[in-house]
Amino acid sequence: MKKDNLKKENLNTLKKPNRFVFWLFKTASRFAAKFLYNCKIGKNELKGSKGRRVLIVNHESAIDFIFVGAALRESAHMVISSSFYQSVPSMYPLLKRCGVIPKNQFQTSLTDMRLMKQAVESERPLVLYPAGLMTESGEATLVPHATGKTLKWLDADIYLAKISGSYLTKPKWSAVKRKGQITIDITKFMDREQVKAISNEEMQTAVTNALYFDAYKNNEINRVEYKNGDNVEGLEHVLFRCPKCGKEYGLKVSGDNALICDACGLTLTADKYGLFNVTGSNNPDFKYASIMYNKIIEDYAEEIKNDQNFKLDLDAEVHMINDKKHKYVPVGSAKVTLDKENLILDGKIDDKPFYKKIFSGSYPMLPFVPGKRFEIQDGSTIYRIVPKDGRCVTKWITAFKTLFNIHKDAIAH
Repeated sequence: MKKDNLKKENLNTLKKPNRFVFWLFKTASRFAAKFLYNCKIGKNELKGSKGRRVLIVNHESAIDFIFVGAALRESAHMVISSSFYQSVPSMYPLLKRCGVIPKNQFQTSLTDMRLMKQAVESERPLVLYPAGLMTESGEATLVPHATGKTLKWLDADIYLAKISGSYLTKPKWSAVKRKGQITIDITKFMDREQVKAISNEEMQTAVTNALYFDAYKNNEINRVEYKNGDNVEGLEHVLFRCPKCGKEYGLKVSGDNALICDACGLTLTADKYGLFNVTGSNNPDFKYASIMYNKIIEDYAEEIKNDQNFKLDLDAEVHMINDKKHKYVPVGSAKVTLDKENLILDGKIDDKPFYKKIFSGSYPMLPFVPGKRFEIQDGSTIYRIVPKDGRCVTKWITAFKTLFNIHKDAIAH
């Protein structure tokens, strides 16, 4: 069975960023930010700062690291996903030299905590994306509940990087090139004394509020046009149900700028701002994809809660990271089953029988790409699940989130 490479690297001590490699990263980031993505750097209160510092960043898109890199004026330690760290062969040698801290998303080990603490104590900035995952809907994803406690434990000045426009430039669901306007502002959020003076719960609330965004609502105000901003191809994999009638996989792309439900006829037409016009009378106000997504997941979550016999299953390829190639490769196949108690993988990996049972309330969220795949992170091992029918991916992700909340509420009561 292919194992990930983290244990083999034995990352028990923090690696100091290589100054030349980090300079290359910053230089390339500034070039890409300015000329490829039309990014403007506004306030930068991190510049010239000293001491113990943590930079928290909102997460709109997969390219957000470019704009953070463009704004940095010194070497820093970035916390990145283990999956990305190990599976991009062209970047792996550079990442190893940049002092990054790879960790599994939504899982924090004692080693992770120790490395982050070492980064802060080195008095180089520690860069965190508290939400963990970029948004699929345009609205900020939830900040894990232990974030406030962790930030207090790090005992540092906290800075906030707020990125705007990267979601509409590169939505998680789209393969189409877009260009509009991106901005990043870095401000001082709290100093160490303020951090010490508030409770874990107060810190959690403050961070959640500071990182919140709705890309569609913001652009309704900013009115930035995006090249191909009206292209909706791929959004049907996020909106896995019709938000009006509930038909599963009912929304179909028409042309490249409209979604039409094949059951109720709901017609959603996008404009260059990424906003929607709804054709017909007696239709809800679905001008944001985030509004539609929230309604879909709320309706489906309610169904799951009320269904005592809830169960999903799918057939999928299983991919794992090849240590030598530093990329995901197919290693087998499995039937994946999810119910209110367990997630089960049952199949073959490396031509050997494989069976894995995991508590269904283990994950607040899973890394995923709408319409393509999701990842199950079991300790230091990552299983990439590639369903035969990729349309179901966001449905499964919604089920994972719902089951986590069901189990969390059961424990709380």
